[in-house]
Amino acid sequence: MIDAVRNEGIVCIFGTHHVDNEVTLNLLQWEYKALTIHMANEGSEHTAREAMRIAERLLENRLIDTKPYITHVFDLEEPPPGPRTV
Repeated sequence: MIDAVRNEGIVCIFGTHHVDNEVTLNLLQWEYKALTIHMANEGSEHTAREAMRIAERLLENRLIDTKPYITHVFDLEEPPPGPRTV
C-alpha cells in the first residue's frame, strides 16, 4: 500500500471501525517517505454528533449537492440487488 503513495504524500485512513482487527504498519517505511497521516474519524462522540449536526444543516439548506455522488437508489422494502449493480 505504501508504495502507491509518493514521498511526502498524504495518507487518509478511514473505515477502521472494525475493532476486532489489527493492522500492522512498518513505521520506518512511513518515516522514510515522510508521509503525513490523517484520520477520517471523529475523536469523540461529542465531535461525531457535532459533525452530524453540521451535515444535516448543510443538507437541509441544500448547501451541498449530493446528486453527483448518488449513482443508485434502492427501495428498502425490496430484496437487495445483485453485487454487479453495486
